[in-house]
Amino acid sequence: MKRQRTSRAPTGMPKRDCKPPSRRMRKSQEAAKEQLRAEPSKIRVLAYGDSLTSGYVPCEQCCVQERDTCSRCRRTPWLASFRQVLQVDGDHKGREGWTTALHVDALDKEGGLSSLLAEAQSAGKPYSAVIIMSGSNDLADGDSSVTIVQNLAIIHQAAHSFGARTVALAIPASRGWAEESDLGLRGNAVNEELGRPGWCDGVAQGECLFVNSPLCYSAEPTWYSDGLHLTAEGYAEFGKRLAANAELKAFLGMLTKS
Repeated sequence: MKRQRTSRAPTGMPKRDCKPPSRRMRKSQEAAKEQLRAEPSKIRVLAYGDSLTSGYVPCEQCCVQERDTCSRCRRTPWLASFRQVLQVDGDHKGREGWTTALHVDALDKEGGLSSLLAEAQSAGKPYSAVIIMSGSNDLADGDSSVTIVQNLAIIHQAAHSFGARTVALAIPASRGWAEESDLGLRGNAVNEELGRPGWCDGVAQGECLFVNSPLCYSAEPTWYSDGLHLTAEGYAEFGKRLAANAELKAFLGMLTKS
């Protein structure tokens, strides 16, 4: 079996320069923190990641041919059922085919996490929490667990800069993890590291919480035939189970205490 990606990524993206944020971005970060302090009981969630966040359900033809998406492919994001259960406001942004490195490269570009958070701040609707799930495409590309975790730490820090707390969602174990031992070893290594306190400064400061994936590959009808994506019913179940996580609910409740 070929290593499946969550869909194709754009090519030719430049490497990110490790430069400090612009003056305009710093002003937006500080403004977002002020807005959140002014409404400590307001919970607004952004789900951010790859096609597993966008709720991508490939049509059978695109799946078999491993081609770009077409009009028959569907998107049923898990955030819909998550919001319904917890009665919270929120949005989702899933960049299909993206690796954690691409997310880092695009942080302050259009559609990147920092840009999305700045847009929300400008509209007077800052996100108090960002749920981040990414890394499946990195594993398919052969990237090391160390590189993936380092990139995730940068992404989480970007959200913390806007005053948002973050949730590090584990990479869901796909069928490929069982079929290719190296894939599973690296995936489990990422999730184990995310569960330790030292990978991100926000963990020790109470700004970041690791949560295991509510669904991992099984024979249940919640998984699509590629063994990586979920069905529409699967994404709905994913959101419901995540919303039932007691530790996550307590963490979101912490947002009202600051």
